Amino acid sequence: MRKFNCIAVLSCFLLIFWRCGTGNEIIDPEGPPDPEKSRYELAVKLDQLKFDHFQHISPTGQVSQLKETEVEKYFGKDKAYALPLEIKATKDSAFLVKHGGITEAYKSKWEGGKLYISMAADDQWELLGERGKDTEFKTSLSFYIVRNEQPSMTNIAKGHVYNLESYKSLRTSASMEVYWLTYGLLYK
Repeated sequence: MRKFNCIAVLSCFLLIFWRCGTGNEIIDPEGPPDPEKSRYELAVKLDQLKFDHFQHISPTGQVSQLKETEVEKYFGKDKAYALPLEIKATKDSAFLVKHGGITEAYKSKWEGGKLYISMAADDQWELLGERGKDTEFKTSLSFYIVRNEQPSMTNIAKGHVYNLESYKSLRTSASMEVYWLTYGLLYK
């Protein structure tokens, strides 16, 4: 029995040393490909945030420019929570990673270098952004406050939208007051 134990232990050591190889294996300094990155057609992080404009449109339609220092007065911490820190996209899905790790998922589609997302059940496609040079992705994020005051009521809507080109789509009635703030975003 003692002889059997010695043979078993010796066999284990031989097997271990034999499996360690000859030392002539090629080691890849870059390591294996990152499965997280190869899973997405687009995987970028926020690189630049650029203040574009901040406007107040009065109920009479008069447009006045507001200063960047006034943003917090109207929008508080909305920018911090609505701003995507990362954007990841596959062939048919887009994921926007926001403050605190909150991830919004959307149905998406690519048309050329432009990425569209569907924000409603009726499959209306809205432009999220487009590819730039190399691995760049460009978009804009607009924040708005729309106030509609009528004799019997006052409605206030506050939100954000991507790639809003004009406040006019927010102002559906001539009596509406709009605050409109836009940032240009660059992801790499």
